[in-house]
Amino acid sequence: MSEDLQKQLAAFLQSLLEATGDVKQFAADQIPPLVQEKIMLGRVEEVIWLLASSLLMYVGYRLIKFGNAEHWDDSSCFIAGVGGVLAFVVGPFLWLYSLHYVIEAWFAPRLYIVEWLQSMVTK
Repeated sequence: MSEDLQKQLAAFLQSLLEATGDVKQFAADQIPPLVQEKIMLGRVEEVIWLLASSLLMYVGYRLIKFGNAEHWDDSSCFIAGVGGVLAFVVGPFLWLYSLHYVIEAWFAPRLYIVEWLQSMVTK
């Protein structure tokens, strides 16, 4: 290999190493804001899921309560009753599942981030 080619290759490798160091520093600088944004997004998202499951339980209760109203025919009462029971059974499970993540996002954000990272690695 000629000496000129070796110098060009060394310069190229040196610039590649410098660029890698800059990218690594940039990524390290972005980690704290990224974690803060994920925690805030998680807090909002988990509260929305908790409210949605509460709404599901309320709708289930209303369907069960008014599913046997006099002004409904038999098939409508049956559909409303089945829908109400399903909503009222699924709602508490979804609510408890959501409550776990709400508590985690608000009171244990580091654990929330660790579980989020773990889920990304295991996918």
